[in-house]
Amino acid sequence: MLQDYALKQITKPEEDVSRLADLVVRPLDPNRPEERERFLDITFQAFNIPSAQRQVIAEANKTNYDETLAVFAGQELLAGLLILDKAVYVGQNAIPMGGIAAVACPPEHRRKGATSRLLTESLHRMHSQGQAISMLYPFNYQFYRRYGWELGTVQRHYSIALSDLKEFLPAQGHTRRGTKEDIDAVSALYDQWARAYIGPLRRNRRDWEKQLCPSNPGQEDYRYLYLWYPTADCPQPEGYIVFTISTQSGRRLQVQEFCALSLEAYRGLWGLLANHDSQAERIEISLPEDDPLTYVMANPKVIRCSLEPSAMFRIVDVIPALEGRPFGVASATLGIEISDPLCPWNQGSFLLTIADGQGSVTQTTGEHHSSLALSIETLSQIYTGTISPSQALSLGKAQAKGTIDDLALWDQAFGNLSSHIWDRF
Repeated sequence: MLQDYALKQITKPEEDVSRLADLVVRPLDPNRPEERERFLDITFQAFNIPSAQRQVIAEANKTNYDETLAVFAGQELLAGLLILDKAVYVGQNAIPMGGIAAVACPPEHRRKGATSRLLTESLHRMHSQGQAISMLYPFNYQFYRRYGWELGTVQRHYSIALSDLKEFLPAQGHTRRGTKEDIDAVSALYDQWARAYIGPLRRNRRDWEKQLCPSNPGQEDYRYLYLWYPTADCPQPEGYIVFTISTQSGRRLQVQEFCALSLEAYRGLWGLLANHDSQAERIEISLPEDDPLTYVMANPKVIRCSLEPSAMFRIVDVIPALEGRPFGVASATLGIEISDPLCPWNQGSFLLTIADGQGSVTQTTGEHHSSLALSIETLSQIYTGTISPSQALSLGKAQAKGTIDDLALWDQAFGNLSSHIWDRF
């Protein structure tokens, strides 16, 4: 029955079987510069990078050959991608994560099995490198569902007229303009904020410099960093904001990051934004689903709000992923039957034992009298808090095996964290 369910959940993409035996999947060879040139060429083509920016971007972005993976037919490079070696916060813990980026295959080689082979091999490579989870930003959600990734992050996108933020004026607290010299202070604040979610990157200094500066060479929009303090003599900030001001398509203030550790900092940062009413007409900002703005504003009806699907998420290795996740119950024993045709190490029955809010996982040979049967993409969604176990059942994305005596316990166990990520890759 589990196998039948697996077939319903993950349908392996069609492949040009006649060619698969001739394909080789491996990282780029640093001793063959022509491979990097070809890799960059198909990437620029796939993402429609203008010719004027290609050389600048190529020179600014050093190739980490250990993070590349490509499909070759003989000496011809057919498709490629990057597996960025990152770590993400999962509550208080940080778990190794493979960030899939720059997936590119030129039109003449599409629908011949190259991309399928590439993504399948990327899962085996991440598994061997200890990257227990993976994230990506898709061009098409349906395409990546074939390989076990699933929608794992939903953000609230707000569009607000500056004139409707006057209630936050005068801005409370003390704000000051930040520079790269403030990275350590901002990083400490971000790390504290990030531990309330699943998905924020654990950033190194290079990540911070990329986040605080224009994301691409030649980008015209200048990023501003501001830090918020309760008083002018307070040594540590309690909030920060990163934004750009655009004169194109209307005068808009676009917020890249908004982090506040207290309600006072939250209101103070909105006051800072409100003070830009002479420079912009509207604010555009994406925030976590649990953001309190609609409850803080006196008249939330002025907000244009939409839910935006964001990053996709995949569990690459079930045991370390579950053991690295804090849970919302002190103790529980939960049986899980997983279908994952592309990752055989995830296929089968597992027992999740929670003690003091932390889990230990063992793979078992038999079915449990009380368990959920589900695909790896559904488990990934439950893991991130995007849907609850009871929602998975009601949506037909999971099946109850035996009698689930306390479904509320399952929901409580996985319902303590929600997902969010600022970084793009």
